[in-house]
This record gives sequence, structure tokens and C-alpha cells, in this order.
Amino acid sequence: MGCQSASPPPPPSSATTPGHRASGRILLQHLEEKHSGELDLLLATPTAGQPGYLRLRIFAPMIGSLLYELRSSATRLQVLNYQEGFFWEGANTEASRRDWIGMDLTLQELQHLIRGEAPEVPGEPAMAPPSDGLQVQTDGPLRFELLWEAGRLKEVTKFVDDLSEYRVDFLAYSDGPGGFPKRLRIEDDIGLNRIVLALTQSEQTLESDGPPDFTVPESLEPFDAPY
Repeated sequence: MGCQSASPPPPPSSATTPGHRASGRILLQHLEEKHSGELDLLLATPTAGQPGYLRLRIFAPMIGSLLYELRSSATRLQVLNYQEGFFWEGANTEASRRDWIGMDLTLQELQHLIRGEAPEVPGEPAMAPPSDGLQVQTDGPLRFELLWEAGRLKEVTKFVDDLSEYRVDFLAYSDGPGGFPKRLRIEDDIGLNRIVLALTQSEQTLESDGPPDFTVPESLEPFDAPY
């Protein structure tokens, strides 16, 4: 089945949402399945009047055709595989995130990691980062171990019930004191599931796109379960 071309962005609206936009290259690997190409990533921050959302799109290099897309809100997850001609959608739960990306990586966690920030622990006040060394944040069964180097995150490991969920390696940052990560790798304990990002642009932004409408192209067929 042929690949879909990227649709033009919607016209600007008067309402804006704080968020983060990034572009560059991505490798998304889940067990034997791999998707790689040019990245367009939009993460919108939850606000009092607007839930957070994500739109991650992977395009073929040079050609520019849309290969793969993830859309999610606080409650809904959708996978659009244009190469294979199928889509899946369901609740944005821990189980569905593990089914489709191989690890429980939440919207909020990804947004903090893209910015080189420590993920927030529910119910706990934010901790001031040290210049160097190990910092631990816990909330019941959830634990983050954060390794800082020269005031920047070097590694983040998420544990649930003392089992490693994923580890993040920050491989390079952009220049300047407030520089965002340029290269980072997120992978599970055995290396079968990973997200590798090489970012050429990464910036906080005000978005007027609004949350994804979860409309599915007519060319895609439903897929009931990932495996």
C-alpha cells in the first residue's frame, strides 16, 4: 500500500497552548519492528483548560512521505502505520504504551526528557537539581534515579516496583546554559525496545494546532492487537 503524503498544517487560530516542538531524525524500535526517518514531534503541555497531547510523525528521508504516526491525549492512544496500511486506537494506558512502544513512557515524562528536565513525581514537590551526582525521586512503587553532570542530566532510569522500566542516556546537548538535548536514547533493560533521537531543532513553543482529532485515513484498516 502506498505511503501517505503529509497534509498541510491547519491555519492558525486565536487559541494557543504551551508546548514543545522538535525535529530531526528518529529510530523507533519495538522488538523486531523498526521505524526510522525524519521526525516531526509536537508535545502540548496540559493546562487548566486543555489536556496535554502528542503528535509524533516519521517521514521518509528525501521523499517526505508520511510513514508512521503516533497520536495521543491524556486518555487516548492512536497508531497509524502507513507503510503496512493499518491503524490501532484505544485507551492511553500503561498496558497499551507497553504494547506499542515496549515501555511505559508517559506524555509528561517524554516532554520533560525532551527538555533535559527531571520527570515529575506525582504528589511530590520538585527537587532542585544538583550540579553533579545521583538524585532519587520516589512515589510508592515509582522511582526515578537521575544522574547529573555539570548541572545537566546525564542519565535517567525509571523503576516500577524495583524493576527497570526504561533508561535514558543524554548523549549531547545544544550549546548555551539553557540548551536542550540534541541526542538522546531511551531503551528498555534488554535493548529490544528503544527510541533514539538526533534533534536538529528543539524549542518551547506556543501551538495553535489544537489536539489531534484522531481522524483515520480511509486507506488504513483497523488492527485489533499489536501481537
